[in-house]
Amino acid sequence: MSEKDYLRNDIAHKIASEIISKQLYPGERLTEASLCERFEVSRTPVREALMLLEKKGFVENRKNSGAIVRKISENNIREINDIYAALEGRALELSISVHQFTETDIDYLEKLQTGMEHATNEGEWRKLNIEFHTYLRKRCPNQELNSILIELDEKTLFYRKGGLPPGSSGLKVLLDDHREILSAIKAKDAAKARYLLENHVRNGRMSLSSEDFEIISQVSF
Repeated sequence: MSEKDYLRNDIAHKIASEIISKQLYPGERLTEASLCERFEVSRTPVREALMLLEKKGFVENRKNSGAIVRKISENNIREINDIYAALEGRALELSISVHQFTETDIDYLEKLQTGMEHATNEGEWRKLNIEFHTYLRKRCPNQELNSILIELDEKTLFYRKGGLPPGSSGLKVLLDDHREILSAIKAKDAAKARYLLENHVRNGRMSLSSEDFEIISQVSF
């Protein structure tokens, strides 16, 4: 990565982090001049960072108004979530059908699952949950599909919510889903695993928190 690309990505990452942590709100204007002054850079890396953020869905560039923090409607949320569920399910199906999961893979997924079941705080199980879902598509042979899923991860950061502390009924349902998915993987039943994962994502994705950003962002920009 060139120094120019690194600077653009660093600016984009910092702005995105502030949007997700609600330091910047939907509709708030982001002027190139103020960003240049803040980051002590020329207009070029700022302009490129804002273009990248628009591509990722974080901001909207309006003619004569500059960039504003994007507001996502409930309908957008449902549409993105539905697409994500279908694609993540397909990625798992391909992972099982084409490459299969080894005993080592299954042991690692079991370890993550056990960690979630014994987590003592929300931050702990969220981190393990992200690793669990990321690992499910690790062996997917379709790299374009994986790239799309990473981009959708970024878009969904706007509306993820917390509220599933250890011991809660909602978290129990999420973990029970994982056990069923693992059983299907062990049985090498790709179609069933896809079905279970799609339903799991559709029903439970809203429970994730914007704190997940720091984990996902490692592969984002």
